[in-house]
Amino acid sequence: MILNILKCISDITRLRILSLIFYKDAPMCVGDVEESLGLSQPSVSRHLQRLQRDELLTSFRKTQFTYYELNQAAFDQYKFLAPMLELNIKELPECMKDIRRMKNIKS
Repeated sequence: MILNILKCISDITRLRILSLIFYKDAPMCVGDVEESLGLSQPSVSRHLQRLQRDELLTSFRKTQFTYYELNQAAFDQYKFLAPMLELNIKELPECMKDIRRMKNIKS
């Protein structure tokens, strides 16, 4: 599993998605992620599915929407994930832009 996780987070888009959900600390639907990252729905869906397949995210349906949240079991097992995401949020300009965009959308 660790090799799959490392391969998964080596993609900047998946790292941005994971950092965004980590920062928000709440489930997000595809549309929220799409707007926050400024990417197309098919692209976001594909990356969310990969994050879920590699067990970094879990999902649930609520009405017609699918929401994604961190898989706490993976974060408990791999203690490096949370500090890594905190560092990414601070040091990757893309992550800070995503967070600002998310805040602007919600206000």
